[in-house]
Amino acid sequence: MKGGVVQAPDPRPRNKAPRLTAIGGRSGSPPQGWALGFGALALMVMAGGLTYGLRSSGPFKELSAPGRLELAGETRKLAGPVTAAGNSPRLIQLLVKEGEFVERGQLLAQFDTGPALQAERRLLQSRYASLSRQAGSLEAEVDRYRPLVQAGALARADLLEREQQLVELQAGVSETRQAITRTDADLGNSELRAPVAGKVMRLYARVGERPGVMGILELSTSDRLEAVAEVADSDLTRIHLGQAARINSLSGAFPGTLSARVSRVSPADEARGDGVVEVRLDLAPADERRVRKLAGLRTITHFAS
Repeated sequence: MKGGVVQAPDPRPRNKAPRLTAIGGRSGSPPQGWALGFGALALMVMAGGLTYGLRSSGPFKELSAPGRLELAGETRKLAGPVTAAGNSPRLIQLLVKEGEFVERGQLLAQFDTGPALQAERRLLQSRYASLSRQAGSLEAEVDRYRPLVQAGALARADLLEREQQLVELQAGVSETRQAITRTDADLGNSELRAPVAGKVMRLYARVGERPGVMGILELSTSDRLEAVAEVADSDLTRIHLGQAARINSLSGAFPGTLSARVSRVSPADEARGDGVVEVRLDLAPADERRVRKLAGLRTITHFAS
């Protein structure tokens, strides 16, 4: 009571500040269990950066997908011939280097079967030339004998003998020609020529060796790199041609990021067994030049919204 006036008590309950009790800590301090929970959540969010469909702030983090850098053109591994014994002949000459551009049909390598086959072909050519001359000469003689036999100036037996000799010579010419054709085919297998124009990316065999399962060399029709992103088929609706993206190296093989744009989206029915579809991206020219030697590098692609 003050000044003769009695003050009535306030009927509203007073709100007290909540009391926090830490697990294993002092009363009123932030709970350690909460801290551990937030830490685990933060790790989950960080790990989520390597999964499909990551959502976070910023235009380049709505969708992220792992992938790789690879050559944009067709790549072929060229192997050596297989002999009758079931193995490859030895390499005696390798006429190109890694990074060299070659034309279609250009000679790339030669094998140890070549010299013997070339010598055999020379002998066959010499025989073919000789038999052809003999057959030509005898054919001309037979043509002269025929009217003489008809006129009774020569015996028919002489004509028949020469005609039989001509048939045998012509058969020899034909057989030799076929032998040359077979030898030429074998000679083709004694060397390696470029099936297409392109760039030699890798060499797998050395002179003196028999090529192994990797073959002799790898040839690409293009030395330009592109990015491939492995996107879940459920996220394809969020990808479109021309869409911007940024690419990072998972191993830190190059600093910063690469700029790229979507150039091709594989149809959903081409998805792999794990439900992943490949999305191809063209790299910005300046960025493509600085990573040109990094084909096969694992990456993470962040698509813009």
